[in-house]
Amino acid sequence: MGIVIRQGIKASFSNYIGIGLGIVSTFLLFPLFFTPEELGTFRLIIELTAAIYAFALLGVNVSINRYFPHFKNPVNKDNGFYFWALILPLTGFILVSIILTVWKDVFYDLFNASSDTLKQFDVILLVLIFCNLFLTVIETTSSNFGRIAKPFFIREVFIRGGLILAAFVFYLGYFTFIQMMWFVALAYLLAVGINYFFLRQLTKISLKPNFKFAKDNKPLFKDMKNYTFFLFFNGVAGLFINKIDFFIIGATLGMAETAIYSIGFYLATFIEIPKRSILQILTPIISKHMKEENYKEVSILYKKASLNQFLIASLLFLGIWINIDTAFLYMPKGDFYSQGKVVIFFIAISRLVEMIGTPASPILSTSKYYRYSFFNIIIAVFCAVLANTILIPKYGIMGGALAALLTASFNYGLAVFLVWIKLSINPFSKGLLQVFLICIPGIALASIGQWVDSAILDSIIKTCLIMPLTLLLIIKSKASPDFENTFYALLRRMKLIK
Repeated sequence: MGIVIRQGIKASFSNYIGIGLGIVSTFLLFPLFFTPEELGTFRLIIELTAAIYAFALLGVNVSINRYFPHFKNPVNKDNGFYFWALILPLTGFILVSIILTVWKDVFYDLFNASSDTLKQFDVILLVLIFCNLFLTVIETTSSNFGRIAKPFFIREVFIRGGLILAAFVFYLGYFTFIQMMWFVALAYLLAVGINYFFLRQLTKISLKPNFKFAKDNKPLFKDMKNYTFFLFFNGVAGLFINKIDFFIIGATLGMAETAIYSIGFYLATFIEIPKRSILQILTPIISKHMKEENYKEVSILYKKASLNQFLIASLLFLGIWINIDTAFLYMPKGDFYSQGKVVIFFIAISRLVEMIGTPASPILSTSKYYRYSFFNIIIAVFCAVLANTILIPKYGIMGGALAALLTASFNYGLAVFLVWIKLSINPFSKGLLQVFLICIPGIALASIGQWVDSAILDSIIKTCLIMPLTLLLIIKSKASPDFENTFYALLRRMKLIK
């Protein structure tokens, strides 16, 4: 777990800088720079990119984690691994490009009144898909070398900074909205180039295929083909589940409602930062242990990852919830966007559920029972479609948030159950229960209106009382030795203790 913690902390440092940039942009800059309709369009394009590039990946991201150990051989240029890691997503991108070109009108007409607006960004959408595609491939490959900190800095800090700069120049009047989106695409292209350069520092990359290795390992390639094809649908369905609320809100409620939902949604998703860093470095380690059938070590990693993710996410949620009313009070167009507060609450709870259950997914997908994940995701897709189509028309943006909570609970609950039944391991621990019981009173206290008349003073008082008290109780309870050691190491580094 040491390398997971070290790289997780380094990556989290970039993520927390990204949090700062994200909070500033989400609550202050973007509402100021954009009209609600422009912000809704901007967010919907980003969400479309995320959903479509999952299709273009053709499952190669999960295959890298499972099969790279079989290819890894620096002396023999990793047996042509990088050729396959390139050719599969490139093929997927070509397929996506053809589909979006030939059936462009059909695709964009799914968004009803917003279709004419979105059609203007068809080429930009393809560029963003291409960039996200190879950012994911490079990041996943880097994680198999135990290095995620720099790729995370590029994604969380460099790209976010590029988005803010593009929006600011648009606000000043130097860019049209379309020109601004091209600037965003350029930021992503630069990120791909920088990440590729970093990967070249980790290993020698040869794009030459090793057909001899393929010929000598036919069973491996057959298994890899079946596995990739099988989990390709899981990846697409997984992203579809996470994005369907945006698509239905954009199609049925309009861009202004999409903007409100995006503000609440993205503020809530900041609490999943620990998942992004810890899980990415953890997945190849789990894959290695699953290959060796070292289930005892997998169980230890499972419990520690679930606990530490849930712990950090709970503290982040508490910090956000304490200050949310003050944030809406002072943000541009805050009265309009404050309708998203309910979205923040339910999406945040859904992310806490994910923190516990997420490690079950790589365990299941890298085990011999990986086919069960297909049935899990099919049921989850059905649940997501049903919940969103029923709840959004009835309850608006709150319905989308409720649907996200129901879908996450069902999806990750079922994944945990399958791993528990098939491998006899689960994420639950005494520490997890302790963190849960400690954080509930803090969230309840933060929800009791304003303590004093001044909103800013109210936030300061609540933050200075509730956060340190919650943190102290978690440390004293010794719920997580990893978190406790990291906390004291940070204090020593800051010269606050010896």
